[in-house]
Amino acid sequence: MQQTLARCAQAFEDDKYTKLFYEAVRRTFENYPENVDKLAVLLKFTVLNDLYRTNIMDKVKIVDHLYRLATEENLDVLLKSGNLDAVNKIRCGHEICARKTRKERNFYSFATKYCHFSNPKCYPIYDQYVEKAIMKLRKDIYIQFPDQDDLKNPQAFRDIIYQIIQTFELEDYQKADRALWRYGQHLAGEWIIPELPR
Repeated sequence: MQQTLARCAQAFEDDKYTKLFYEAVRRTFENYPENVDKLAVLLKFTVLNDLYRTNIMDKVKIVDHLYRLATEENLDVLLKSGNLDAVNKIRCGHEICARKTRKERNFYSFATKYCHFSNPKCYPIYDQYVEKAIMKLRKDIYIQFPDQDDLKNPQAFRDIIYQIIQTFELEDYQKADRALWRYGQHLAGEWIIPELPR
C-alpha cells in the first residue's frame, strides 16, 4: 500500500493540469494572505471554488462570512496558528441554506480547503475522494479510528491524516492529500491505476 500511495502522489505531480490548478490556488492565497480585504477574499474564494469544485453558489454570503470572521473573530490569527476552530467557523454561520430543508449548509470540505491553502502545514484537506481512500485503508486494517463521522471532526480528521502520514511515510499533509485524493479517484473509477484492484 505504501508503494500505491507513493504512486498516487507522484501521479498528482505528473498531471500538468491538476498541478496547474493547485498552483493557481496556492499562489492566489500566497499573494493575498489576509482576509480583512474583501477583494482579496473574493479572489481567493472564486479561484478555490472554481478550480476545486466546492460548488458554493452564493458568493456574496460566503465572502461576507469570511470577511466578518477576519474582522470580528480573528480568523487570520487562527489560520496562522493552525487552530482548528478556523475550520468550524468557516463551515457554518454563513446563512446559506439548502432549498429543500431550509437548513444552513455545512461547507466542511470548502472550509478544510480554505484553511489548507491559508496554512498548508497545519490543515489537511477533506473531500469525497479522500474519504473514500481513508475508509478503504480502514477496511483493509492499515489504520484505525472509531467511526466514519470522525472524518467530519477537524481534530479527529487531522489525527487520522497524521496516522496515515506515519504509517505510510508520507512527508506532510500536502503529500498525504495528493496520495489519498488520487487513490480515492481510483477507487471511484474516475482515474485508474493500471493493474491495481479497486
